[in-house]
Amino acid sequence: MSPPLLSNPVPTPVQVAAVTPLAFGPVGLSKGLFMSKVSEQISTSARKNETEILCALADVGQKNVADLIGINEATVSHWKEGKIADMAAFLAAAGLKIVRRDVEIVDPKYLDALRFLVKRSLEE
Repeated sequence: MSPPLLSNPVPTPVQVAAVTPLAFGPVGLSKGLFMSKVSEQISTSARKNETEILCALADVGQKNVADLIGINEATVSHWKEGKIADMAAFLAAAGLKIVRRDVEIVDPKYLDALRFLVKRSLEE
């Protein structure tokens, strides 16, 4: 069963994939705590999610993000010490992938069909 699609107030493309349900305790990838029951694929996805979040935070600016969501900049700084890693792992386990707004997600079947058509036209 696929996870439900979540409505998002900002039209951001998000790739959703089916994930086998996992049971695990608290997460803390950035603190070196590894989840014994979480697959390497989930761990890798979680690290990628965390990297995307931290890069976006650096691009936009910690103070700007804090101001936009109405919190203190120190709170955002505190989140970088583990809460962002925890949320990144949560999203990975839920089958979600973080992508920037300017990225477009395309169905792999569509890409396969497009490749087929291009190859066919080049052969003619």
